[in-house]
Amino acid sequence: MTEKDREQLLGYVLGALEPEEHAAVEARLAVDEALRAEAAKLRSSLAPLDEDLPGYDPPAGLAGRTCRLVAWTARKEAMQRRRETGVAEWASSQPSWTLTDAAVAAGVLVAMSLLFFPALVRSGQNAAVARCQDNLRQVGVGYSRYAQMNAGLFPSVTPSSNLAFAGLSPARLLDQGYLDNPKVLRCSSGGEVRTLPPVYAKIIEIEMPDGEVRRLVARLVEIPDSYAYNVGYRSGEEYKGCRKIEKRCRQGIAGDAPRCHARG
Repeated sequence: MTEKDREQLLGYVLGALEPEEHAAVEARLAVDEALRAEAAKLRSSLAPLDEDLPGYDPPAGLAGRTCRLVAWTARKEAMQRRRETGVAEWASSQPSWTLTDAAVAAGVLVAMSLLFFPALVRSGQNAAVARCQDNLRQVGVGYSRYAQMNAGLFPSVTPSSNLAFAGLSPARLLDQGYLDNPKVLRCSSGGEVRTLPPVYAKIIEIEMPDGEVRRLVARLVEIPDSYAYNVGYRSGEEYKGCRKIEKRCRQGIAGDAPRCHARG
């Protein structure tokens, strides 16, 4: 069966052929059993179209909602067009930068940098001073603890001993546990803190020949110590240590030791 025969058979089943074409198809159906079977198959496939299906009413208010949606969409598009037009007009109305404007902006940036960087350096210097003050405070606390445990006397030197030099004052505080960290002996503005030589272990009990004492003194010079200490006073031929007096606390015990090679 050709495509044209199939179209004519479909038109016959639907009743859409001209009278002459309708009669010709009927004549063929009378003598062609296969054509009759194809026609019956088409009628069976198209049978559901002849059934009466129930109708459905549209939802209530559908027409009104549809009209409002169309109107809202139109207003939204109009507002979007006005917004885009306004932005384009504002951008086009803004003046472009000139060489003078760029020069003024560069001058402002330079002025701000001239104000900012000195303030930054000054802030670092203030922080260094604060750290030095805190280190000195910890040294003072160590001295006060030492005096409390030694009949109210601060560390002093003994002229007749092999260890009669002022550099042992901080060494004694470290050796006896009155200072926890040797780094507090260095002010941060005085350079990097170097590793301390291991000379503090039981240093007060050491008895050495003079040559070894000189070597010990040479090593103690390397201690990162930025502060000066009050190690006592001489009364005639006798050297006496300072005493802690609670009611008179104006006695100087330790303070900054200025150095000609220190930075800042």
